[in-house]
Amino acid sequence: MGSFLKLHTFLIEFQDEPEADIDREILLSRPTEISMFLAKYPKERLADWISLSSHLTASIADRLQPTGRYIYSCAQFQSEKSNSQDRASVPIPERLLRGRVDSIAPESLAECEAQLPALKTMPETDLRLTVLPAHPLYPAGASPTEISLHNMDQTYTLNALLGQIETSIVASQPPMDSQCSHGLSPAEAFLLGEIQFSFVVFLLGEALEGWYHWRGILTLLASCEKAISEHPHLYKALITCLYRELTFTGDETTEKKDNDDHGDDSLSMSDLFHPGSFDGWSQRRPNDPAFLPHTLSRLFSNIAQASNNGDKALMDLVDRAEGLRKSLERKFGVSLSSCIRPPEVTDTEGGVPLDAYNWDDDEAPTLVL
Repeated sequence: MGSFLKLHTFLIEFQDEPEADIDREILLSRPTEISMFLAKYPKERLADWISLSSHLTASIADRLQPTGRYIYSCAQFQSEKSNSQDRASVPIPERLLRGRVDSIAPESLAECEAQLPALKTMPETDLRLTVLPAHPLYPAGASPTEISLHNMDQTYTLNALLGQIETSIVASQPPMDSQCSHGLSPAEAFLLGEIQFSFVVFLLGEALEGWYHWRGILTLLASCEKAISEHPHLYKALITCLYRELTFTGDETTEKKDNDDHGDDSLSMSDLFHPGSFDGWSQRRPNDPAFLPHTLSRLFSNIAQASNNGDKALMDLVDRAEGLRKSLERKFGVSLSSCIRPPEVTDTEGGVPLDAYNWDDDEAPTLVL
């Protein structure tokens, strides 16, 4: 659960008792008595929180968090009301009857899921994250060649997503904050706030839904080429966010590792840079990189090759991206430049440009012939 409090304010929560009549004037006139029941704010962690939530405003958090305002690390399912008589009237499936020996095990994932009970999550516990496109988008009437280009360069998909966010901001009730800084549009500022919200939900709330959503947004941004020149301020702010997130180290985690002589099974930031069961690439080949090295290599490559028209913001973006790449390589001992495209090579027979870019199976573009 999270709440944004202004200076000299405090929040009273009622868990098990109905809300009582409270005289606010009396509470505010007794600061000494109230302070006895207030927890001390950990000022040593204030800088970390500011760096991880610099784009996360109160209106963005209210828009994304569950309506119940509590975030759970695992899904909360609805429990249908029933009694013994109702449960006794439910017929037992034939495959579960005692003494049945000719039962056949399911042969596919669909058959397995068909045998599972229909579980629904509690609506008040669902994160209200922006729905990301499942596949790259392209304009209506696009030719096969154009569809292939929109799959390789997903700038059109990103612009469509920003347009969707812009529409939701305008239509939101109550209206969301539209004040932006650093040259960001309201939609760009919201997307950055959602990136930070997803990462904080994963880091502090240990909710995998936040990790997968953070991955989805980062994958989309890393799959764009023209968007880097069109939205340099967005990518510049993204590089800063990634630096603060990927170099974040909690004091509690560090102390736990120092005091644990038998190893630590908890997830650390370095685990995200190396292949393992956590990164979720079940179809990944043994020698393929983990998600973060693969995606960051693609992002840094696209930024380095962005057309430079003398824009100061774009030049600053290229310098910052290069600095982040070197910093992450030194910190985590990984190579983030292996996927950078080499100079174009021309086939001596047909004169066809050959692109030696190493597309992974999960990220390969869709070619329409």
